[in-house]
Amino acid sequence: MMRKLIIYTDGAYENRKAGWSFVYFYNVCATKYTIGYGIAEAENSRQSELLAIIHAINNIEIDEQVDLVEIRCDVQDVVENMNKLCRKKLFFQSLVQLCCKYSQNPLEQYLQLALHINNINSNIKFVKVNNRDTFHKIAHRHAGHALRNLSLDDNRIYYKNENRETAAIQNSEMIQDALSSFEFSEVKHVYSKSKTKHQIVELNLEDIMITEQIHLSTGVLDLNGILLKVYNEKNIIEPIVVRNIEDSKYSLLYGFKRFCAARIVGINKVPAIITELSREEYIKQVEND
Repeated sequence: MMRKLIIYTDGAYENRKAGWSFVYFYNVCATKYTIGYGIAEAENSRQSELLAIIHAINNIEIDEQVDLVEIRCDVQDVVENMNKLCRKKLFFQSLVQLCCKYSQNPLEQYLQLALHINNINSNIKFVKVNNRDTFHKIAHRHAGHALRNLSLDDNRIYYKNENRETAAIQNSEMIQDALSSFEFSEVKHVYSKSKTKHQIVELNLEDIMITEQIHLSTGVLDLNGILLKVYNEKNIIEPIVVRNIEDSKYSLLYGFKRFCAARIVGINKVPAIITELSREEYIKQVEND
């Protein structure tokens, strides 16, 4: 029999507050379940739903013997979008589409989920659940309870089991930690090694095209903290490298992660170095400087 971890999630939103809750159990023993709930700041109801999933993934210890983690949510587009993120080969492309679709508000939540999902070894599947489902009702009730009864300065996660035994533990700053643990300094920038002086210009992002095979074939992309940095600063500091191709259009040679981060966050102009060299020639020139 397939060993499955089943997680129900739900969020409740009002006046920039999100009550969130999750209920989980293993399919081999559905009578033994655990409820978790808490409170957080949020901008909208979509964030409350995503926060419930984030807290579930972060706080449930997933058994190594689990074949499938099935997360059940009652919001159809969240289910569809999260299933896209769970397909490893479409991981980055899906993240870009989601961030473009929802603008900046849920960007941080989708990014958090993408990072956490990418670190889970078990298969993950999101399922749309009927709001009349018994376990969804439990999650919904506790999300509402958290919204109505907990204050935003209460940084604890409350747990309850099937016997109504309750416990509360201090909630760490795991959400921000998950994003900030990827240091921007780890990224190697080829242009900064060069002794040659380059003129830096500002280009419209829409004028820069992806033509290099190394970029076109990218499946999973680890942004190494760049996305959070760009999201917070709303700016690209280090220039990308491009080659002029035609009619004020440019081919991206170097700086793919910075380019993608700018696209996701919605930055329209980026600093760039223009060269007539190919990608290989440019890198070789830098290495020989």
